[in-house]
Amino acid sequence: MYHKDVDNYIDNLPNDLQEIAEAIRDILWRTIPDIQETFSFKIPFYKYYGMFCYLTTLGKQNQLHLSFLRGKDLVDLYPQLQQKGRAMAASVCFRSKKDFNKSDIQALIIAAAFRQKEAHEQGEGFLKKKSNTGF
Repeated sequence: MYHKDVDNYIDNLPNDLQEIAEAIRDILWRTIPDIQETFSFKIPFYKYYGMFCYLTTLGKQNQLHLSFLRGKDLVDLYPQLQQKGRAMAASVCFRSKKDFNKSDIQALIIAAAFRQKEAHEQGEGFLKKKSNTGF
């Protein structure tokens, strides 16, 4: 179900980014019917077997980022994902409609959803636990 705060967030984006955000939102809903849309940390978040992905402009109104919380696991297969110094998350950045290719984004979302469900089923946390030896 759509969240009204996400609607407001998208409505306040520049026109090109609004269209991209709406297209991503649509792909998320069509591709992962069990996904939950929330509004956390003042940005749209999507939950699927836990925190899955989010949309943000990262302070720059001319770029929209689709970030996956387990994105680091996908950067080898999807080089358009960038970690930018983050331990787990990786994002794909859109500056205009020409940066957006629906089939590529849908394939990325499918791969990320598969990895998210797999990690959940295997009980994987986001960060590695410290060993008992303290190292």
